[in-house]
Amino acid sequence: RYRDVDGDGIAYRTLPGSGLDPILYRGTGHDEDGIYSEDPQVYHSTMERLKRKIDGARDLLPAPIIRQEKEKSVGIIFYGSMENTIV
Repeated sequence: RYRDVDGDGIAYRTLPGSGLDPILYRGTGHDEDGIYSEDPQVYHSTMERLKRKIDGARDLLPAPIIRQEKEKSVGIIFYGSMENTIV
């Protein structure tokens, strides 16, 4: 589930946000076997994989959707599967 088998940074797994249920994520990282860890090397490896993932998918991602309300003093920036939880 978490292994990057082809080196593009994208692990083969179900896409989050494909249903209407909210998905919330924890702040710790996990290794490629799915074991949660606070080890700095695991974190570094995960960040390197995510960088490859973002760089590789940059041209494939949809353009951002910007919703603006008049006269509001607070704003929220969110992305991906968090939409159904926040909106």
